[in-house]
Amino acid sequence: AARVDRAAATSLLGSYFSGLYLLGEVSMKLLSSVPALAAVPKLLYAVYAAAAIAAAVFACSVDDVDAAARTEAGPPPWGRTASSALRLFAVSPLARCLVPMNCAFGFGAAYLNGYFMAAVVGPGVGTRSIGFVSSLVVATAAAAALPLGRLGAALG
Repeated sequence: AARVDRAAATSLLGSYFSGLYLLGEVSMKLLSSVPALAAVPKLLYAVYAAAAIAAAVFACSVDDVDAAARTEAGPPPWGRTASSALRLFAVSPLARCLVPMNCAFGFGAAYLNGYFMAAVVGPGVGTRSIGFVSSLVVATAAAAALPLGRLGAALG
């Protein structure tokens, strides 16, 4: 672990996380296309609620890996923590470059999920297949996460 620089490790771990996260999203979208679940919407909502509760319980059970370092110095002031994103935006050109990409992603996702799936996919292949078709987009992103993470680590 000492031979891996921080940027390469962050890129690799980020690609693992995004791949697993996107695979979870694919599975949730595919659930909406399972005929037995789609026929009983309340059952599908119960499955989604159980998955959300399980994720919240898991997130609460994650240990603090560096608790000793934070307890010695005490918690940071609330204002400093709350304004850290704004300070980063002010000093980092890289953070400012992410704004157009995040806007494009948000508008693209809203268009794809809000309009395209209802107006094009629904009438074309049927509303019961919308979950399957929308999972293809996410599956593509999940499949690309690891190679792109390795590319990011190689390019720096």
